[in-house]
Amino acid sequence: MEKYQLGDNLDNPIRFNFTNIEGYIIPIIVNGKKMILKKFPDNSSYLDNKLYTIKYLDKMRDLFDDRFVLPSMLAYKDSVVGYTMDYIDNINLENLLKSYNVSLKQKINYLKEIGYILEYCKKIRESIPFFIGDLHVNNFIFNKKTGKLNICDLDSSKIGNNKPFCSRYLTCSKGIKDLDNKYLKEDNIYVPNENSDLFCYIMLIMDFLYDGLVEFMTKEEFYDYINYLDRINLFDKELLDSFSCIYSSEDNINPYMLLDSISKESLEKAHNVTYQFTKMKLY
Repeated sequence: MEKYQLGDNLDNPIRFNFTNIEGYIIPIIVNGKKMILKKFPDNSSYLDNKLYTIKYLDKMRDLFDDRFVLPSMLAYKDSVVGYTMDYIDNINLENLLKSYNVSLKQKINYLKEIGYILEYCKKIRESIPFFIGDLHVNNFIFNKKTGKLNICDLDSSKIGNNKPFCSRYLTCSKGIKDLDNKYLKEDNIYVPNENSDLFCYIMLIMDFLYDGLVEFMTKEEFYDYINYLDRINLFDKELLDSFSCIYSSEDNINPYMLLDSISKESLEKAHNVTYQFTKMKLY
């Protein structure tokens, strides 16, 4: 894998934090080309796992299409401190989903693109073990140049024999305590698999519908909300069934082909303000 020697001037760092381990995202120029440096903290076990992941992704890069933003170079100071990625002029997916200037049809298309990416991951798994793992709304960006949705921060993906991180949707969920056979757990950490990737995708969709954080609901609150969506009779039954699966022992279903059934009216009724108001009227 190509290496890049860092200079002393690393301006405008953007701090990120994971389990109290801090690192930085920094824009840099390499041979006249704008790139992004992801600089990791000085933590040997954390860094060793990241390096394994980055090198494996680079070795297998021919398996990935241009929707996957892969590491490009290892970044060195006295030793490896992180990696670089191509800079992409982008808009974050979370901002697009919240924007009043983006049509519902386009928002649904963005959500469907994530489903297509998950289907593509099945093709990758024909050659190597690979799951996205850290799948959440802020790890998807709209590429202004290509018009495609890209997935980034793949250094947290499950690949080969690494020890990846699972998405915040899974780790903060209150409803999966009794489902350790479905959402695999090792050393008290959830290990990404197909069910967990689909769990995170469905939570991303449901957060969009609810306009809030469904992952913090208890299992009882979650099914109360699903029952409400069923009662208003504006949602495809098969779509609601795919949502309901996530807290059952059944394998999760990729609902991307069902998302076109979401209408402006159903979205307004699904929002948490309408839902909470309706509950108040009922009780």
